[in-house]
Amino acid sequence: MARPSWRIIGLGLAASVALVGAAEAADRDRAALDLAERYLEVWSARNDVMLEATPDLYAPAVGYYGRQTRRSELLAEKRRFADRWPVRRYTHRPETLRVTCDAQARSCLVRSLYDYKVANPGKGTRAQGSSGLALEVSFASDHPVIVSETAWKPGEAKPAPAGGDDRAVALCRDYLARAAAPHGQIRVQVERDGPVRETSRGELTLPLAARVVYARAGGPETRSSPVVCRVDPAGRVVGIE
Repeated sequence: MARPSWRIIGLGLAASVALVGAAEAADRDRAALDLAERYLEVWSARNDVMLEATPDLYAPAVGYYGRQTRRSELLAEKRRFADRWPVRRYTHRPETLRVTCDAQARSCLVRSLYDYKVANPGKGTRAQGSSGLALEVSFASDHPVIVSETAWKPGEAKPAPAGGDDRAVALCRDYLARAAAPHGQIRVQVERDGPVRETSRGELTLPLAARVVYARAGGPETRSSPVVCRVDPAGRVVGIE
């Protein structure tokens, strides 16, 4: 009986590893989405239930609406809001839920639009509306936790996936290199110069610090300037400003 070649065995192992990797990625996506759904369920619960369950959702330190916050400070802020609005109802719009994961960083970014209704029966006040929510979920500990929370108004630019903009930066660098080549460009370097944002159309806007080196008769000439690069969902650079 002929023995399978090492090449065939290797291909089989590679396929098995790929399948395992895909399964792990799917599990991570599902866990991140489950945590985002759990987040709104907890936030919609009675105050005593919400305050008991909320600490398990967060890491000890959290990026909270643009500032680094200790979990104890975040809980105090949640408690103040809950006292103001003891009746709360928050629901994701299921069709807007999106998750983007970074395997190397062991984190996922979950984004969605949600609708809310809040009330304070004792004061006879109520409010309702909709908002966007972005939760960065870390898998670095023994269970998934939220390490960043922010929001945006529908129609505004929303946070881009953490770590998901590396390819876009490379596309922008190549675009600049091609544009500068006729003028004697010999080297282009770009670095992120601010937060990457994603518009409602799925277009990434990347603030970059660009450094272009040109060949000149008297020696290399370096020019540096800030630019904003825009990349569409298909991976095309649609503008440099």
